[in-house]
Amino acid sequence: MEETTMPTIRSDSLQDDPSTMSNIQSDSLQDDPSTMSNIQSGSLQDDPSTMSNIPSDSLQDDPSTMSNIQSDSLQDDPSTMSNIPSDSLQDDPSTMSNIPSDSLQDDPSTMSNIQSGSLQDDPSTMSNIQSDSLQDDPSTMSNIPSDSLQDDPSTMSNIQSDSLQDDPSTMSNIQSDNLQDDPPTMSCIQSDSIQVDLSTMSNIQSVNLQDDPSTMTNIQSDNIQDDPSTMSNIQSDSLQDDRTTMSNIQSDSLQDDRTTMSNIQSDSLQDDASTMSNIQSDSLQDDPSTMSNIQSDNIQDDPPTMSNIQIESDLTLLIRNDQFDLTDQVPASDDSDFDDDNLSDIFPVLCNRVVASSDEPDRIAWSTDEQTDSNSEGHGDNTSGKCTIRDTPSSDIMVQSIDKLVRTKIDYGKIHACFYCGEQEKKISRHLQTQHCEEMEIASLPELPANRKKGNQGLKSENQKLIEKSRRRILDKVRNMGDFKHNIEVIQKKKGVLLVL
Repeated sequence: MEETTMPTIRSDSLQDDPSTMSNIQSDSLQDDPSTMSNIQSGSLQDDPSTMSNIPSDSLQDDPSTMSNIQSDSLQDDPSTMSNIPSDSLQDDPSTMSNIPSDSLQDDPSTMSNIQSGSLQDDPSTMSNIQSDSLQDDPSTMSNIPSDSLQDDPSTMSNIQSDSLQDDPSTMSNIQSDNLQDDPPTMSCIQSDSIQVDLSTMSNIQSVNLQDDPSTMTNIQSDNIQDDPSTMSNIQSDSLQDDRTTMSNIQSDSLQDDRTTMSNIQSDSLQDDASTMSNIQSDSLQDDPSTMSNIQSDNIQDDPPTMSNIQIESDLTLLIRNDQFDLTDQVPASDDSDFDDDNLSDIFPVLCNRVVASSDEPDRIAWSTDEQTDSNSEGHGDNTSGKCTIRDTPSSDIMVQSIDKLVRTKIDYGKIHACFYCGEQEKKISRHLQTQHCEEMEIASLPELPANRKKGNQGLKSENQKLIEKSRRRILDKVRNMGDFKHNIEVIQKKKGVLLVL
């Protein structure tokens, strides 16, 4: 440096040029937002027309000017500058400012120098932060030494405690562990907390950091904040999302394609959205365009053909509410005919329908030929009951069809088969009571009251009604059992006439 232009710096006291600026002391710092901030450890008051003094424990910068720092008490003169003593200092407005207690000289055309342990920067101008609290002037510079300081008022400031050198034509340099910043940019902040300006950039380095002002902001710590104009990079176990294509969701290597389908994985199940819905419960897949597959104990039904009903061989299912058991009344020769295998594909049919076993679905066809059974006879002009037989050319099984009376509910011409002898009768109730009265079911019929009194023939007591209802229920069940037995024999022999229940 030039000896002709710089002032004299002492270790105990420092004297500045009267045309210069404020002095920097070492305990605390407070900035004034209009001009500069006054920083004091004990108490500090600065002049807004001049500049601020900066100490070395706490520092806050003013974006417009600078802050003044004092150690114990500081009072500035608004016309000239601030004088900073060790205990109490008062400045003369016509002279200059006095700086005690660690040898400090400032440049009058610049700003104050900030040295502290904590620093907050302004993104509009520039703040220089050092681990021992340093702030430089971008127009010239302030020099803050630790033991001896020599300043050049026309040029810049000189180095401080850990070899700090600043550029007087650009900005201030911040060095905690050899930190140097680019002058056309902004402030470099290094401490325990970092604040980044998105309008320009902030250069943050914990050990050695040098940033390029024309590129970007490099923020390195335990947390990373990216530029909002580009993208958000989120790294957790190496995960990168592409915003223009798709969202990749990884949970046990699962990736969804938004343009094609939704993949649902539960025990390796994938559904095709454009074709069908696959329902898996013990490896079951249905085709919605054809049929519905119902699986329960390996049973699959085909809706376009027929329904298969499995009927147990126990005939007591027809008389669940009856008081007697008819299993003992079945002849022994018929036990082989009522096997479970033979009954699995058989069920009683309704009127005007032809149903055979599922083994021969293609052989069943309707025929327009009608034949009259010899056993079916008319009951007068008021009846139209006929036993119409519909047969198929490829099978000998025929179905009995009857016509009901229009005005009554009685079906004339219906033939029923006897459960005991197998004969077909139109009046099955009379046949059972006359021919099979010794059978257990017929013998258990309640008797009707005999020898009715004259005058009471048109009236029925409640007891009589209950007796008749019980008799009718038993006779109907025995009749249905006979018809069911007959239809099973016809289907097994594949020949005969199916009776309508």
